[in-house]
Amino acid sequence: MLINDWMTREPITVEDETSMIKAIHIMKQHRFRRLPVTHQGRLVPGRKGRFLWDTDRLFGI
Repeated sequence: MLINDWMTREPITVEDETSMIKAIHIMKQHRFRRLPVTHQGRLVPGRKGRFLWDTDRLFGI
């Protein structure tokens, strides 16, 4: 089995200027625990949703 078989082909992401409320809404809607962050369409290194790390405890996601 290859990693390519497990990868999401078109992942849902948020821009770094997205509000926390909107990001949390997206995560709840899609039942995500992590959300990739982009800047001008490119992945922001080291920010793969970690800024939302405490949403489980705070918002019951």
